[in-house]
Amino acid sequence: MTDYKQDHNQHDGVKTDLDWWQNKICCPRCGKNIYVDGDLNICSHCQLGFQMDKNILCWERSDFQTESVYGWKRYYEGVKYRLDPMASPYSPLVVWTKHLVDDYYSRTLWDKHLAQDWKQHYLDGLNLSSGANVLDHGCGRGRNIGLLSQLGLNVAGQEIENNTWWDNFPRALVQVVSPGYHFLPWRDQSFNLVLDVGVIGHFQPDLLEEYCKEVQRVLVSGGYWLILEANSKGYGAWMPRKHYGRLYSLKQVQAMAFKYGLEEVDHSYEGFYAPIFPRFLNFLRKQCFRSSFDMYDYGSRIEKFIPEERRGLWLLRLQKGRAL
Repeated sequence: MTDYKQDHNQHDGVKTDLDWWQNKICCPRCGKNIYVDGDLNICSHCQLGFQMDKNILCWERSDFQTESVYGWKRYYEGVKYRLDPMASPYSPLVVWTKHLVDDYYSRTLWDKHLAQDWKQHYLDGLNLSSGANVLDHGCGRGRNIGLLSQLGLNVAGQEIENNTWWDNFPRALVQVVSPGYHFLPWRDQSFNLVLDVGVIGHFQPDLLEEYCKEVQRVLVSGGYWLILEANSKGYGAWMPRKHYGRLYSLKQVQAMAFKYGLEEVDHSYEGFYAPIFPRFLNFLRKQCFRSSFDMYDYGSRIEKFIPEERRGLWLLRLQKGRAL
């Protein structure tokens, strides 16, 4: 793990509160506010238990069952995966990619140019002051937490499985919440920005609508929701569609967000995938010919040769109306 030597009590000389998140937590099962004091690791309302270890709060798992593949189909998929040079963990291509990804995650902790470039693209024009509260929903390993922390923002994460990389973020609270609970484990009006990067495709339609309501609840008045998702009309859309089992169009998500009082700031398309051999050609372009690897893909010269609505991703920026 990278030795992250920054003084975590300060950012650019400004002293920060390590426990800024103490009054932001609620129970994901009953939605009631809770306080983490180190003595009572249980929701006093519904008795749902949790464990707190440093900056990671893990809730007791629900009985929600995810879809899985059984029998010969599972065996077939496993064999195909191991023979795929673009996916098998034994492939030199995958080993090289892992090296690039590990280096990229290290850079998200300290590379100010990387963080500023990301900010200029995704947060430009949004009214977010230093010290604003941000939720990275579906944070994964934590690339966005690293970038946002460099920018002087208070960052929280949420995932369904623990990750040791989060040790690099002592100021960020990450809650581990398994699928099946009805509430985001955050109190009303806790965040100035909610971020969803490659997440909403995991939701079934009824659960996505429920999630929209929850995002509206946890945003402050005037807060933002930023969604970056695979484009259902893009070249190479078969890859994320196979992964998720579905893809939501930009229009579908816009309609759902508008229904719950969220207003559009703007939308755009980004990311290059070729009309033929999209995965292989993108691998060559990003892993073999770029001087500095980046897991995001925006603003490249070759992207301009692809019609906007056929690019790999759509970006939607929404704002909670101040009257709500």
